[in-house]
Amino acid sequence: MDSKDIINPINGTFLPHLLLPLSQLLALTLPPFKLRKHIFVPIIAGLLGATYTTHFANTAAGRALAGAHWTVALGTLEKLLFGVPEQDYWRNGKPRQEAMAMSFGFAKLRWALSLLATQRGIGWNFQVKGVPSMKAPESKWPFLVYQFQKWAKSYILSDLLYTYFDTYHHYEGINMAFMDLRARTWSGSFLNAFCAGAKLYFPIQMHYCFASIVSPMQDWPPAFGDISKATSVRKFWGSFWHQFIRKIFAGYSDFLARFLNLRPGTNFNSYFKLYVSFAISGITHGLMTYTMPANRFHSFNDRFLSVFTCFVGNAMAIHFEDIVINIYGRLGGTKKVDKLWKRLIRILGDITIHEFRIVNILNILNRLTSFPFSLAFVPLKYQITPITVTVTYFQPLCPKLIMSDTVISLVDSSIYMLHAAIHHPYRLALYIIVIYFTRRILNRLLVPPSISVAPRIPTYLPFGIDFIIWSTYYNSTNQDLKLWSMIFRRYGRGTAPYTAEVVLGGDRVIFTADHENIKAVLATKFSDYGKGPKFYHDWKEFLGDSIFATDGRLWQDARGLIKPLFLRQRIEDLAVFEKHTVKLTRMLQGPEGQPIDVDVKDLFFRFTLDVATDFLFGQAINSLDNPREQFMEVFISETLSLERDELEKLTKSDRGYTFLSALALYTRDAKQIRDQLVAVLLAGRDTTAATLSWVLHELSGHPDMVRRLRQEIAQHVKPGQNPSFAELKAMKYLQAILNETLRMYPAIPFNMRIALDDTSLPRGGGSDGNQFISVKKDTIIAYTPLVMMRRSDLYPATYSNGDKFPDPNTFDPERWLHPSVLHTSEKDASEMKASGFNNKEWSPRPWTYIPFNGGPRICLGQQFALTEMGYTLVRIFQQFARVERRMEPDEMGILSANIVLTPKNGVRVAFFKEEED
Repeated sequence: MDSKDIINPINGTFLPHLLLPLSQLLALTLPPFKLRKHIFVPIIAGLLGATYTTHFANTAAGRALAGAHWTVALGTLEKLLFGVPEQDYWRNGKPRQEAMAMSFGFAKLRWALSLLATQRGIGWNFQVKGVPSMKAPESKWPFLVYQFQKWAKSYILSDLLYTYFDTYHHYEGINMAFMDLRARTWSGSFLNAFCAGAKLYFPIQMHYCFASIVSPMQDWPPAFGDISKATSVRKFWGSFWHQFIRKIFAGYSDFLARFLNLRPGTNFNSYFKLYVSFAISGITHGLMTYTMPANRFHSFNDRFLSVFTCFVGNAMAIHFEDIVINIYGRLGGTKKVDKLWKRLIRILGDITIHEFRIVNILNILNRLTSFPFSLAFVPLKYQITPITVTVTYFQPLCPKLIMSDTVISLVDSSIYMLHAAIHHPYRLALYIIVIYFTRRILNRLLVPPSISVAPRIPTYLPFGIDFIIWSTYYNSTNQDLKLWSMIFRRYGRGTAPYTAEVVLGGDRVIFTADHENIKAVLATKFSDYGKGPKFYHDWKEFLGDSIFATDGRLWQDARGLIKPLFLRQRIEDLAVFEKHTVKLTRMLQGPEGQPIDVDVKDLFFRFTLDVATDFLFGQAINSLDNPREQFMEVFISETLSLERDELEKLTKSDRGYTFLSALALYTRDAKQIRDQLVAVLLAGRDTTAATLSWVLHELSGHPDMVRRLRQEIAQHVKPGQNPSFAELKAMKYLQAILNETLRMYPAIPFNMRIALDDTSLPRGGGSDGNQFISVKKDTIIAYTPLVMMRRSDLYPATYSNGDKFPDPNTFDPERWLHPSVLHTSEKDASEMKASGFNNKEWSPRPWTYIPFNGGPRICLGQQFALTEMGYTLVRIFQQFARVERRMEPDEMGILSANIVLTPKNGVRVAFFKEEED
């Protein structure tokens, strides 16, 4: 073929091909400015389209160039739209500093060229550790869509190659026996596509994409580590090169070692896993090289075995290095040994780096002989000199291109991918199905036999979709309690059946209502469990850095800030409740004091909001009068306008102290103040209102309880007076009503924690359910106080004196007042005392009653909430003699579990000032 056919356009102009990379370089290297995204995105997208309408139609080189434009431009567009172009997430040290430089210069230009040449700009910057802080995209879906697109492209790679080269069956320099990957069988077609897709590190992409969907963004290590730490061959592979690839291959080799029952901790086990990891990597890279376009003079040995032996050779190099280090450690200290050490390290490094050139996947022999790669070694430190790449790949296809990724990117064309997917949708569907079940089998195989797991809830559709649909249905029909109870009843094991697990989209979720497991999560292994980075990321915009979204130091700081708000002397000041209960009781009756039907659920939610805002800000929102009034921004602005000495005076006085003024002393950041206020308001309003609603739901159906409560109120509070804090605490039956309501209807019925590290739960594993459960990092633990506190096996059949214990699934405050002593051990007594119980009446077993959670995260506002609820009930039943339900039986008591447990249909009742005749 004439050389002019390669360099001259046939049906278009060369200009778009020239302008496209130049526009990308400008977009990546210019200092940031406000309209950069809006200017360069349409320019690059337009030029990208132009290259496809003016490509070199009759030459493979032209088609390769057009194909290369597509994915390289995707990297630039992705960074402009969803990231920070200056972010070089796969490097460390000086290169990163160059990438972050704001000014245009040679260093910045060199970084941009390397970014475009190696296509490093695609998506991973949001999914790795060690990245400078940046604003994450509002959604991970742009990234995931691109990742799934890679799957499809990998599968139909054989069709794409055939599409490109179908008119060049005997093209000069190309052996089409290697080019035509379209096998005649399904298995062959899948294998070829899988191996070809390994150019994109397809096995890694598969794992990586799943992890990106279902795991926090910080899960995966960066593609490359710090090169300064690569002070040996082992550290080069283990600490620098392709961390996420090493992580997965290490998982496979570890599985094989356990399968063969090799003794852990031995040298044989260690080196077995080393050689297996490199062998698997060598096979993968060798097969991918074998299925790529290649020079017709290359044999199987050149294209597969050379790559495979290169990886095995690196394993041998690490083994040899360990021997040298061992010898040096025993004989070191003399100049002779140091000289020998330097020589051995130099030879070892030369061999390793020479073999390591397989990162380029075309023309293996040519590359290994023509790469002018100069290295200088000193003991325990690599010093890599600047390199000049003068590699010439097979001439007819792409003459003198720099990086092999650019050559292979010709098969990355989304246009041809879409064309092939339309014409072969069955292949795409089959491929996705095969990948799903392959991953599912691998997940099961990679669980070590020694790891104890909970009973598995079976799922029959991909990603556990059937379980998700099932649970969504039960939640939408307000049957969450039934669902959780059914899970434990059907799948629980042995004598401890209240733990089970399921895999949803790759995430392991452990459900538990076992008090020992809950105790471990909340207390004994508190540091191993938390909200997790994903929860923090998802809820940061709403909850900010409040106690409900953070772990570690952020959580400690937030809790320390809030704790002074709930000091005993501030809780004992009941004036904040009185003025709002006056309004509330007025709204429970008609204008002339006659009984009317009211929904106390709605009134309680407005009432508790007024109390909370009054307590927090020193001024109520008055939502009982006007539920739509705006308030928070005004209060924050007014408080921030005060001087520091004025704020200090307010916080030192009982009457002037507010949570807002304390926050303003801590920070003048209005957003940070808003974060803490929202969190405390949510806790102070919804949970208390929900519990009061359930109290009235039960009392309206038990007039005998109302009579006894009124008798107790009359015994402790004089007529016409308001109750004091001490009087509220002295009312045993009032406290029993509140305890029983919280036991039957905990405000937070279901909760969740994330394993922050590899850890365990004490029960649920083994054939009898009494063995521990191994918990890997990022496992979700979903626990339910609602189910646990209704478990009949946690309560005695009779008291110690023989009296029958009330049914745990019925509302009966009397259970809390029985004089029988059940728990007398010193440990139980101390734990009950810490939970607020004495040993004079019946008390639940430790950790079987946790309406306010437990451990270090126990609710700070517990006493405030109990005081508010007790005071409100006393003031209501000082004025009203009885309360009647005004609802149909099928409307009452439906549990609506949307974060807070509330009566779905409200609580419609009527209050009467006189006893019933």
